[in-house]
Amino acid sequence: MTTPLDPEALAASDPRTRPAELARIANLRPDLHSLIYANPSAHLELKQWLETYYPEAVRRAVVNGTMAGSIAIHQGGSPIAGGRTGASEHKSQGRSRMTAWIALGVAASLLVVGAVYGVFLLRSDDSAQPAPSTTNTTLAENADPSAISTDEAPSPEQAESTTPPPTEDPVSLGPRVAAPAPRTSSEPAPAQVRGQDYQLVDSDSANFSCEIYSDWVGCSILERSYSDNGQADCTDRLFSISSRAGTVGKACGQQFLGKEGDRVMELAIGDGVTYGNTRCEVTWEGGLETVTCSNLEGRVLFSFNSARYSFG
Repeated sequence: MTTPLDPEALAASDPRTRPAELARIANLRPDLHSLIYANPSAHLELKQWLETYYPEAVRRAVVNGTMAGSIAIHQGGSPIAGGRTGASEHKSQGRSRMTAWIALGVAASLLVVGAVYGVFLLRSDDSAQPAPSTTNTTLAENADPSAISTDEAPSPEQAESTTPPPTEDPVSLGPRVAAPAPRTSSEPAPAQVRGQDYQLVDSDSANFSCEIYSDWVGCSILERSYSDNGQADCTDRLFSISSRAGTVGKACGQQFLGKEGDRVMELAIGDGVTYGNTRCEVTWEGGLETVTCSNLEGRVLFSFNSARYSFG
C-alpha cells in the first residue's frame, strides 16, 4: 500500500514554494526546518531565524547534503550548486578561468614587447643621426604601440570627435538606502476567492503579511528590532498588530499569515489595496519598508516597519 505524500514536506523542499508559505510551514513543522533551510526560495531572514533558534536543523541540512539535493526531489536532477559537488565544480571552473586570463596576459605582454622592439629597429635604420623626438618617451610612458605619437597633431575637430562622451558611474544605493521607484500601473483589484473572506497581502521581502477583512485588519511581521528602540515587543516569533471593532493594539499570539491555498497579493513600494472598509499601503520611510493601514475616511489605524510601530 502506497504511503500518502506529505504536502507540507513537498512544499518545504520545492523551490517554487513562495517565501511566505515557507515561513508558515517553518512555524508549524519544526521537523521540516532542514528542508526549508535548504530551499533556495527561503528568504534570507527566515534562514537567519533558523540559524539562530534551530542550529541543529541547519547543521543537518548541511551535513546530510539536504541543500545539494532539495531540488533533485522534484526535478530528478543532480544536486544544485551550493552543495559539495557544486562547490568543487565552481572551484575547478574558477581555476580554469584564472589560467586562461594568465595566458592572455602573457600573450598580450609578448605582443607589446615585440612591437616596441620592432619600432626601435625601424627608427634606428632611418638615419645615423635621428632628430630628437618624443616618440620614445611616449612609447615608454604608455607601453602600447598604438599610443605612438605621429608627426601631425590632430585637429581640434578630430580631437573633439574622438573624445568619448562622459559617463556617470553607476551607484548602488542598496536595499535600505533609497526607495525603488513606485509602480505607475493602476492599482490591482483584490481577487475574489471562493472560501476566502479576506484579502491576504505581503511584499517581495516576505517580512510582513496582512489579512484585510471587510471591517477589520490584522498584520504580522517576522524580523524587527522594537526592543532595541524602546518599544514593547511580543515574545512570540511573530509580532502582530490589529484593528478590530474600534480597538487598535498589539495582537501577540495571533498570526495573520493566511492559510494554505489562499490567493496572495504582493505589494511593492508605492502600492496599496482597499478591501471592505480598510486600505493598506506600502511606502519607503527612513530606508525601511513601511506598512500603513487606514479606514476609508483617511484615519490611520496603525503603521509599522522593522524598526518601530505606532497606533492611530
